[in-house]
Amino acid sequence: MNQVHLIGNIGTEPEIKTFASGKRVARFSIAINSYAKTKEKRQTTWIPVEMWDAAVERLLKCKEKAALKGRKVQVTGLLALNEYVKTVGETSLQQRKLYVKVLSFQLLGGLEQIDELPEEPAPAVVAEAKPKTRRTRKSA
Repeated sequence: MNQVHLIGNIGTEPEIKTFASGKRVARFSIAINSYAKTKEKRQTTWIPVEMWDAAVERLLKCKEKAALKGRKVQVTGLLALNEYVKTVGETSLQQRKLYVKVLSFQLLGGLEQIDELPEEPAPAVVAEAKPKTRRTRKSA
């Protein structure tokens, strides 16, 4: 099954291209932070994403209201591989680019930046179960 779910921050304003056929494509990258137990700093992975037609229309409506760069976004899509030949001078190089073809997306929260994780996770608060007591009636 080829399905990807990602939550991250939009890295740049989406580049939107309209083709002669009327189809539209939007391309941008999502920044996803990960934290290793042995490292004190975060590692950012940039994931390129691409969306078409109806999803682009939704994106444009969101873009009218506010800038998208930095917004937290959740995307669901498919992994896709784009293979092409890049020519540099007389040398032809086979290139591959892995990206996510977005099927659906949702903007999350406001324009705040990526939240920092605390150095140590806060302890989970567990409500202690109170022992059940049986009430007895006093006879009069």
